[in-house]
Amino acid sequence: MRLKNVVGTLKSKILGKNRLETFENVSIFSIIIFSLMLSVSIALSAIWPKGIVASISMISSFLVFIFTLSLVIIWIIKEV
Repeated sequence: MRLKNVVGTLKSKILGKNRLETFENVSIFSIIIFSLMLSVSIALSAIWPKGIVASISMISSFLVFIFTLSLVIIWIIKEV
């Protein structure tokens, strides 16, 4: 029951007034999540420099870049 409340709260905070605001909120949320994942994978790569940890680090850094780029594009669209 408690997990449903958390998911419902997150869903209500992510949904915006229109599609552009919703995508902006999703981008911000994704940047936070993938940045945390990147930090953890970089810390773990000090212990295990090869394998899945290095791959997770590269993938999460790429996704942070993509979502940051999309957020900047959204902000430009909102200003125009």
